[in-house]
Amino acid sequence: MKTPIPLLIIYISVICILLTNAIFAQDSNNTSKNITIAIPEIAILDLEIKNFVDDSQDSYEIRSKIDTVEAGNANGQGNLINKPMWLNYSSIVSQSKPERSIQVSIVQGNIPEEIELYLETISFNGDQGAGKQGQSTTKVHLNNIGQNLITDIGSAYTGDGIENGYELQYSLKLNEERYKDMEVSELLNNITVSYTFTDS
Repeated sequence: MKTPIPLLIIYISVICILLTNAIFAQDSNNTSKNITIAIPEIAILDLEIKNFVDDSQDSYEIRSKIDTVEAGNANGQGNLINKPMWLNYSSIVSQSKPERSIQVSIVQGNIPEEIELYLETISFNGDQGAGKQGQSTTKVHLNNIGQNLITDIGSAYTGDGIENGYELQYSLKLNEERYKDMEVSELLNNITVSYTFTDS
């Protein structure tokens, strides 16, 4: 027997209303999602040396300028041939440890006892960086004990490459008490200087 048309329309209308209610029960014109943002702790640094042919080089030569030696003066002190060198770094600190320092020390090799090796910051350029970029200390007498070169570093970056960050310079000083023991040597005194982030 055929269903009367009016009754069929009623059935169809009821089905459409039920489907509409089911759709609105699942979706709406407003929704929200939770987003988790994580900021990692960062402490990385690098040395940039001007006129290095190969960026992978990790050696740096310093030597006395013998063309300025005068009779009666000590040689090997003060005047050095230094390639311009800049210390770049990036740092993000935590609330529990809000400040960092950069320490330097000799980790391999020995300096002749007649000579003292020093390291100092001679300029700073932070124009390409931002944040709490730290404070340089006085000239550091290098040895095998870690000493602060830059302190009071927070979340900051210096900019990358030469002429960004802290410009560094090595210098030599003669140990006057051991000068009588100085001898000519053809051997190079190779040492390794470590630059390390430490939490203040």
